[in-house]
Amino acid sequence: MLDSIFFAESHRITQRITLLFPLETVDLLAASVLLALTIEATRRTVGFGLTSVVLVFVVYNLWGHGLPGALGFREVSYNHFLDIMMFTSDGLFGCRFASRRPMPSCS
Repeated sequence: MLDSIFFAESHRITQRITLLFPLETVDLLAASVLLALTIEATRRTVGFGLTSVVLVFVVYNLWGHGLPGALGFREVSYNHFLDIMMFTSDGLFGCRFASRRPMPSCS
């Protein structure tokens, strides 16, 4: 299902400018499902230890703006988080995902 959504919308997704053009509802739903599936795949593959670390960082990224002092930062919306994590090369489909083939831009 997710692959058909990304395939059907691939031209629009590749032509949009990240964080300038807002994500559409179908993008938000597909990215949310992909995030949940990725976390579940992590849990099944390497156990709850790494999965809990990932969940802590996701929670920190989404709600860390409420922390005081040096731990706090500017608020990051859920849309912004999904845009960076699922639709750019800085997130899920970044350099580490493609580590089986040499990529000079990732060294």
